[in-house]
Formats: sequence, C-alpha cells, structure tokens
Amino acid sequence: MPYPQIEFTPEQLDANHELLLHAKGDETFPKDHTFLSGMVVEFGQYFQTSNLPSQPQTPEGGHRDTFIRADCHYADGDPVQWPQPLGHDHFYLAAIPLYCPGRSDPLYDILFSRYPPDSSYLISSTSHFTRLIPAHVSALKKVHSHLEDRIGEYLQHPDYRDDPYSKKYIINNRRSYANAFLARIESQPMTVPEMRRCVAEFQRFTLDVIAALDWDTIYRRRIEGQDPPATKIDDRMGLFTQDPSMVMSCVKAGLPFYYIQNYKNLAHTRIDTLAFVDDPRDTLNFDEGRIKSPCIFKGKVNDPGRLVQIYYNSRHILHSANIFACNYNPPPPRSNPPRSLNNAERNADTHRGIQVTYHPYRSNTISTAQRSNLSASLIIQPVISPLLPRVLDPWMQAINTIDRTQFPTTLPTDRGFAFPFISLFFQTATQMLDPTTFGSIRTDNSSSRVALEKREGVAFLDSSCQAFNAQVETLLQQPAAWRGNLYSTSADLDEVVVKEILWEVNELNFRHELLALDRRFYIIPDPEKPEHRNLPTSPKALDRHDHILDCVVPPPLARAFHVVEYPQASRGLANPDVRQRVPQLNHLSRLMRGWSASFTAFDMLDPADDPATLVQREAELYKFYVHQFFIIFGRAPVVPRSL
Repeated sequence: MPYPQIEFTPEQLDANHELLLHAKGDETFPKDHTFLSGMVVEFGQYFQTSNLPSQPQTPEGGHRDTFIRADCHYADGDPVQWPQPLGHDHFYLAAIPLYCPGRSDPLYDILFSRYPPDSSYLISSTSHFTRLIPAHVSALKKVHSHLEDRIGEYLQHPDYRDDPYSKKYIINNRRSYANAFLARIESQPMTVPEMRRCVAEFQRFTLDVIAALDWDTIYRRRIEGQDPPATKIDDRMGLFTQDPSMVMSCVKAGLPFYYIQNYKNLAHTRIDTLAFVDDPRDTLNFDEGRIKSPCIFKGKVNDPGRLVQIYYNSRHILHSANIFACNYNPPPPRSNPPRSLNNAERNADTHRGIQVTYHPYRSNTISTAQRSNLSASLIIQPVISPLLPRVLDPWMQAINTIDRTQFPTTLPTDRGFAFPFISLFFQTATQMLDPTTFGSIRTDNSSSRVALEKREGVAFLDSSCQAFNAQVETLLQQPAAWRGNLYSTSADLDEVVVKEILWEVNELNFRHELLALDRRFYIIPDPEKPEHRNLPTSPKALDRHDHILDCVVPPPLARAFHVVEYPQASRGLANPDVRQRVPQLNHLSRLMRGWSASFTAFDMLDPADDPATLVQREAELYKFYVHQFFIIFGRAPVVPRSL
C-alpha cells in the first residue's frame, strides 16, 4: 500500500485568524503561515511541515535522501544515521544535516553509502581480512578533511568559542570517535563485519558532528534571535520535533520544521489533495541483525546479551560442547551450607562467583598454618606459551620480585578473578589449548588450585545466568559469535582468533583488578592534613574511573570500562614501543599517588629519555603495583598481555 503524501491547510482559526495547533492548547501561528505537506508513516505518526523550500522527495537508491524519514528504525536497533525527533539529551540530532545526497555538496554522499556483506566495495586482502576500496577510503578522507576545516573555523569564531551554551564539547567528542574509526579503516586489518561496523560508525559520528555544527551555526542562533530569520535554501534544512514550543520557535526563525503528531489528529485535518508515492521499503535497504561491536563482554553486568557472549566464547575456548561438562556442578546457593564442604565447594556455594565490590570490604583472618600453606602453594608466574598472548618483560621482572613471606594475614572475600582466568583454558603440561582433562579434575589431587579456579569461573558464569533466569542449556545450543562472525564448531576457530579471545578475557581481569585495588587504597584528600596536600584531588568515583581508563587505553579509544576492542591489544600499556607507553605510565603513576601519601618516588617520565632508562623506571612502577596487589589479595595479579 503506497503511503499518501498530503497537503494540509489550516483547519481551525481563532478570532484573530491565527492557526491553533491541533490538540495542543493555545499555541498559535501568524495568519500567513500554512502547513504545506506531510506524510503518514509507521508507528501511528504523521508529519506537519512548513517553511519548506520544496516538496519532500521520495527515497531513491537505498539512501535517506528525503526530508521526511519514513524508516523510523534502522538496522534492528543500530544507531540511526538520520535526524531523530527533538529530545532533551541529544536535541541537536533533530537538525537535518546541511549536507545530504542531492543537496548542495555531493562530497558528502559517501556518508550515506551502504555496504552489504557481499558489497563489491569490500576487497579481500587475505583469507581472514578485508579492506575498503581506495576510492571510498579517499572519499572518506576528503569528507574528514573538509569537516576538519569547518570545525577549525567554528572553534576560532568568537561567537561560539566563548559561548557556554555552544556544542564544542559534543563536537570534539564525536570528532575524536570519527577520527579513531577512520584511522582503523585506513590501517587496521579487519574482517568484513568489522569493516562494515567501522564505516557505519565513522558515518554516524561524522553526521553527529555535522548536526551539532548546524545546530549551533544555523538553528540555535536564529531560534534565540541572535541572527535574522533564515532566507537561503541552505539555511532552511529542517528540524524534527514533537514539541509545539519548538514549532513556534522555528516559525519565528524562518526555519522548516517537521511537527510529529499522533495519527488520531489526522482526522481533524482537512485534506485538499492526495498524491501516492512508492512504498519507502521498496527502495530502502534494511540490514540484517548483527553484533555491533567485536568484543565478548560489552555492556552492563546484567545485560543478557553480554552473558550470551561469555557463554559462547568460553565454551569454544575450551573446545568443549559444554563449559560445565565437568563432574562437579555448583549447587544452588544455600543459606546454611554444611560444614563438610571443602574450601572450593564453599567458595562456589556462598560467593556465587567473584565480583568486584564496593566499600565496605570484608576480610577474613587466616591462621598461621593456613597462611603458610597458601603462600607455599602459590603459583606466581603467569602461563607463558606461543599459543597465548605474550607478557611484556617489565611485568615479568616485577612479578619475579614477589616475596612470599609478605603473604597477608587477612584475605578479602573477593580475592578471585572477575572473569575466568585464561589458565583455565590452557594445559601447561602439554602446552595445548584443548584441555579435555579439566572435566575429571578433583580437589583431592595435586591440581586443587586449578580446580578452585575452574569452579570459581563456573560459579561466576552460573550466577550471572541465574540473575535473569536464563537456561544454560538453551544458551549453549546456539553458535558462538566473535568479532561479528559465527562459529558453529570449535574447528572453525583458528589460532589467531583463540589468542584474541584469551587476550580480551585477560584484559578485562586486569582492568577489574586495577579498579578493585584502587578502591581499597585510594585516600580522599583532607585539606586539613599536611600529609595530604600533595595528593591529587578527585574524590568522585567517576573521576577515578576515568583515571583508570587513562592508564590502560589511550584516547580516543573506548571510554567505557567493559568495552575492550581489538586495536587496544597493541596500544597503551601493551604497545611494543616503551616510548609509546609513557603517557599511560604517567597516568598509572598519578593514580598510585592517591594510594599512599608517601608515594613520591616516581616522577613524570619523558618519551625523549633513553629507552633503557624508561624500561627500568617502568619495571619499578610495575613492582610497586604488583607488591601492593599481593599484600591485599594474597596472590599475583593478572598482568596485561599483548598480541
């Protein structure tokens, strides 16, 4: 059924011959103001528009080159790459970009290009990776260069530079994300799903920047009366809104608007003519549902999709049909567990997995015999193998300095790993990533520590699953997904993919441990105490969270704690060049100064220093971190690895 295109005329006039908005109260318009056109769309809404330079065009060629967006959702929940109705949080996105296909500058057409999986614009470079054709990469770079020039002029203009209400922060933030994705498109080897995602994200963030620029330079100043009403076509792009007050503001500013109303109001609107157009779904391409980000554990802790990824990838790392295919299955939690349970069973039974908690922390005092046995049975060295992500030498030097005699007399209740430790998936004796013997491990043999880790990891996954009543068996029957690709059998996983999965699990453990240690040691500075005067002031937990992110990933990479992306495996603290690690080392030193007022031995490092000196200072910094972690948790920390 084609969608009708409707011409509207004023349906109600008050005594002063001014138009009343339907069902919206007493908002009025000047007499000479008329609604010109609109369209009935999905979800029971239609548009009333005004101040349009021309009639809206129908979608063509799979692009959104139409003023009225008929596809109200995009790609099964993927971020919309087109203006959205005016909202309080991201109101600038309601502004239609000044540049769009068929408008004033065809340079920006590339921002609306689509790349299906079998697109001829994606060229396979190897059996595993693909790249974008040079012509499209060049077009993206031209858009980037043109937009950078416009941003430079915007930031230098005194009207926006000194305006506290301008969108400078949003523009710089989205600009950094767009730059990061463009750099990955140019230089990083990626699979087809990753390349498609990177291009889509570059398009999205670039359109965000354009919308914010247009809002500040075209819309806001005219709406606030700082500039005269719009007269040129390029200044009359339009605004989506459900707010009648914004409609009045657009009328006064001479700007087009698209007033979204409920379909029930259509019955009160007089229709003069009907013009039938093609169904937008005949020309718009809707993507299939897909994983947006190439990572296992993205999202909040209680997100079911995040748990699904934990199950998928943990199962395939183990090369087992079921990650819980061991002879012991943790029972449901009991309020009064029998005292006959051994330590591993009691830990899995009562703690239901290891999680990073908040203050106050609980610790249990251990006896002298327990302390001696635990310190003697510790495995300090991380697992090293060509099949696993590698550990940098400075971290190895720091771990080798751990003194077992400093084993703590009290142990916290959350001393385990936040995520399954990668030694669970690796058999040291055979140096293989196919540990089928894990299924028969018992706590009554020499591998009790490994069994304890195994059960803690299983308990963590099991407790997360029970948090939203998911069935483990149902989840395990589905194929695994990694970096946008599906793996129906473990045979599909090659050595490179396994390394990437293990690296991400290890990286998440390191970040959570750094966060847990910081929350125990951080001292909120007291101005009245002389010994606290040199401490950095950041009492808010969010500030500390940002400091921790600065320690592990360089900006503008993912600024969220649970987001770990593949390019980070060779950046930040994992960069093979020590001079490139200096910014993160300085952040780590600054973070640790908040742990102890006496921590003054580490000055800011300079990338221009001798690399040998930098490595030596880096090892000293890591040594302090390793020792502080050991005296709290009674074990060696998870250290960063790189690919």
